Amino acid sequence: MSKLVPLTVIKGAGHEFIPLPQGENATVADFHTIRTKTDAPAHITSGFYKIEAGPARPAHYDFEESKYVLSGQIDVLDEATGITHHLVPGDFAFFHVGSKVKFSTQSQGFAFYAVTRPVRAPHPNLKGREEDTKSRLPKLKTDPFTIHQATPKRIKPRSVTESPDIAPDIPTQNKPIKNLHRDNQPTTKMATCIGYSYLLPKIEIFNLDELDAALEEIYGVGKVTWKTVDKLLIFESQTVDLAGLREKLGDLKLTFTWREFVARELD
Repeated sequence: MSKLVPLTVIKGAGHEFIPLPQGENATVADFHTIRTKTDAPAHITSGFYKIEAGPARPAHYDFEESKYVLSGQIDVLDEATGITHHLVPGDFAFFHVGSKVKFSTQSQGFAFYAVTRPVRAPHPNLKGREEDTKSRLPKLKTDPFTIHQATPKRIKPRSVTESPDIAPDIPTQNKPIKNLHRDNQPTTKMATCIGYSYLLPKIEIFNLDELDAALEEIYGVGKVTWKTVDKLLIFESQTVDLAGLREKLGDLKLTFTWREFVARELD
């Protein structure tokens, strides 16, 4: 099983109104069905069951059903035992092939079910509501003429002019910050793959001499590089997510933690 298959998602499925057929006090509303791809294929259909006070509704099962009550109360008379089960929210019942029951309620009841049968009565307000399954993963971008191999060595602070080919859009005194964020953000100008960048004001690092050792302790040797640009420290990595870097450095007493930073700004 090598192929990855996206999920099917229907947002807000349980909030859509289900009308009762004219003259009826109960209905099913199927909103999703598939033919399984298991060794013994079968239909699996999901839906909602709605019932209001009125006549008992008989059912003789030639398929299986799992029913989970979401709201109200559903009374189920099991004709095999003569027992009436009063199902309330959180209660579950399984109906086998051959089960024979009568559904009723003194007020109203609403339940989710999964059954081994095709669609019988489609939900009128959920048609075409499946979420888009188009992949949102970033695509790999390569530049065959400017490939930079990651090397497991300690990178000392350097100015942007020493390596202009891998520098992202860098702010100057007259230009605003562009395409850089203080959270994990893909650095699209990295040559071999999409990576991550993270910004911190230089004055927030208490001791730059300890920064290399701290990054190695947090992420491993050669995983993260950094450089100074004006009053900023720019951290970059091709392989590790740098989200939460401030907190990690704060734990090593190299900068303010986020809580300390906010308290200082509000002071």
